[in-house]
Amino acid sequence: MEEAIAVVTDGTEGIHLSFDMDALDPEDAPGVGTPVLNGLTSREGFIICEMLSDIHRLLSIDLVETNPLLDNRNVTGRLAAELIITCLGKTDYQSFGI
Repeated sequence: MEEAIAVVTDGTEGIHLSFDMDALDPEDAPGVGTPVLNGLTSREGFIICEMLSDIHRLLSIDLVETNPLLDNRNVTGRLAAELIITCLGKTDYQSFGI
């Protein structure tokens, strides 16, 4: 992640994050169109968002592939919201038991 951040911030004013919820393991994010077994854990997703928040170069975010019709009690929707606000600087993850 550090190498990726170094590459995308070299010579740029800022970066755009496109976060596909399908990249997360279905155990953490069941409400997606294309679940991928052994995907990123929710904690890994939070680390990515934390690291991007810390560099203060994030200009825009799109978070995609959350499908409420496939979700289980809005687990994926809540996780998506938490990931977004983590990108914006939140660092308290008690609601997810992390």
